[in-house]
Amino acid sequence: LSGDGTIVARVPSIQNTNVWAKVGVMIRESLAANSTFADMLLTPGSGGAFQRRATTGGSGTTTNVTGPAPPYWVQLVRTGTSFTGFVSADGATWSLIGSATVSMATNVYVGLAVTSHSPGVLCTATFDNVTFTPQAPDVPPTVSITSPIAGAVFYAPATIPLAATASDSDGTVAKVDFYSGTTLLATVTSAPYTYNWSNVAVGSYSLTARATDDKGATTTSAPVSITVSSSSGSLPAPWLDQDIGVLGVPGSASYSNGTFTVAGSGTDIWSSSDQFHFVYQPMSGDGQIVAWVASVQNTNAAARSGVMIRRTLAADSNYAAMFITPGAGADFQRRTTNGGNTASSALAGIVAPYWVRVTRRGKTLTGSISADGVHWVQVGQVNINMGSSVYLGLAVTSHDNTALCTASFNGVTATP
Repeated sequence: LSGDGTIVARVPSIQNTNVWAKVGVMIRESLAANSTFADMLLTPGSGGAFQRRATTGGSGTTTNVTGPAPPYWVQLVRTGTSFTGFVSADGATWSLIGSATVSMATNVYVGLAVTSHSPGVLCTATFDNVTFTPQAPDVPPTVSITSPIAGAVFYAPATIPLAATASDSDGTVAKVDFYSGTTLLATVTSAPYTYNWSNVAVGSYSLTARATDDKGATTTSAPVSITVSSSSGSLPAPWLDQDIGVLGVPGSASYSNGTFTVAGSGTDIWSSSDQFHFVYQPMSGDGQIVAWVASVQNTNAAARSGVMIRRTLAADSNYAAMFITPGAGADFQRRTTNGGNTASSALAGIVAPYWVRVTRRGKTLTGSISADGVHWVQVGQVNINMGSSVYLGLAVTSHDNTALCTASFNGVTATP
């Protein structure tokens, strides 16, 4: 046998040369008497025995079960270094007797074994329904990190959304583990493979994802290097900024003389996940964010610049936002559930400069616009269950993931 495989046989009879005479199926590394092996055996009067020798010349170990005796079925399975023995009365319903780890070479011997347990005496046994099924080697899974992107910069205490894709061509993915260096951050057992890594301190980090398939094979992704800095450039406290989602061009933010300048790429803030640059601060309970969108670069008619209240910093978080676009008017957008679809209410003809506002009162979030910052027009309202702690701030997406859209904001106030 080369690699994995299964041997099955029915044992109609065994001569009772001793109650511990043995007959059954075996896989062993060599034909030497002291070889490593595993087997599933029956006896005339002592039940079934799953046996193994884990090291060459070492002691054998036995797992016994009373009851099974010829005529009876036996089965032995090799999967990598794992060997498992089964018995069955009918060849259809199998009972697990034991499983053990035995390291063997790829090429081994598989077959039928008989011992009389009485030196100088032959024990005769019969076998039928013998089948041997080699198994193709397990194809390891594939895995890659999709968020964050290499070179991304975050600001302490950072919340970093981790995401990976994983698949297995000859089975299923059992789990995906996220690591920072050798430190396990999280284990995710079903798709989507995502995790929000919170309160990350200043430093440089190498992130990997390791996928394990249903047969135990593993693959580790290419590493993604990121940096967590102590401050977000010249932004005044408590403002922070970071890219949300997977962006083609890293964004940035700065502040000078009352003006926030924010640059963000990204496909869109839409559908079930977002890609944009966010200048934000945490908020607990009710409050609002107000800003005058002084300008927004026309990278696309639907490039978006405005204010947002968001449950988390994950790309698929629920949120409500009030945007100004270069050519698609004012837009109140919301995602009411994490990973859900986005809805919008738009007013045509509105362009920068213009005031925008999002207010939170309990579960109710309201988006409004104003030409003068005094007289406000409600564009939309929605109920979203967000919990007490949220993030509010300024959001910019270019609607073109290969380009940065730069927008400027004045009169920014975040009021709890």
